Amino acid sequence: MFTKLVLFAVLAACGVQSKQATSPDVQLGGDPAKNAKHAAAARDWLERQMQMQRELHVASNPIAPDEPDDLPPGGGAQEGQHFCCDTINHEKQTGDGCVTIGESHVELCPNVLYCGGNWSKTEDGHAQCND
Repeated sequence: MFTKLVLFAVLAACGVQSKQATSPDVQLGGDPAKNAKHAAAARDWLERQMQMQRELHVASNPIAPDEPDDLPPGGGAQEGQHFCCDTINHEKQTGDGCVTIGESHVELCPNVLYCGGNWSKTEDGHAQCND
């Protein structure tokens, strides 16, 4: 929304009217060199604003470490884990569409996969017991 507002302000400052903006065949008025200079300045200003927004976003949302949240830090021993899954293969002890849940939430899930001390889960929700 902010970007559209800035874009419209820049276009209005350059002398572009809404009728002209809808037809690419209409020549813009004014000095072309001056219009190009103003457009370049507006692009530079907009790029600086967007870079500042990206930096603020990164500062407020620190990047998580490379380790998945489901694995204990330092590669230590894992504890048993319950997974609520869309589908489960009991023979292979795997599940798809899984999210980790606490033991107190087992009753709320129709398909629960429990893994003992050795398990893995990918970002796409595939869980596997490695016991």
